[in-house]
Amino acid sequence: MHFSHTVRGNINAHGWWKPLNGPATKAKVTVWLQVKGGSGWRTLNKGSKTVYSGGGSAKRASAAWKCTNLVAKHSFRSIIDVDIVGYPDNNKKTTDTQTLYCGT
Repeated sequence: MHFSHTVRGNINAHGWWKPLNGPATKAKVTVWLQVKGGSGWRTLNKGSKTVYSGGGSAKRASAAWKCTNLVAKHSFRSIIDVDIVGYPDNNKKTTDTQTLYCGT
């Protein structure tokens, strides 16, 4: 998760996959961008895309959020789910929490 390099005042979360073994070539990658609030984590945005392995702008899913200001400090995280096309799995990853100056 990071501040966008292309859209000022946005934060972005990205998700992609890399093969470990086997013949799989594509996966549906879903990423949730979340903020911590008084009652727990709240999803701000979600993105999903079916991609080949590797990462990079064409091979990843992304979720973005426009900050309402750059003064308020909040804790953010992303959750990434990779579903390999044609293979069953239950693989979600929660990233480390980051504190950013981004109003929600």
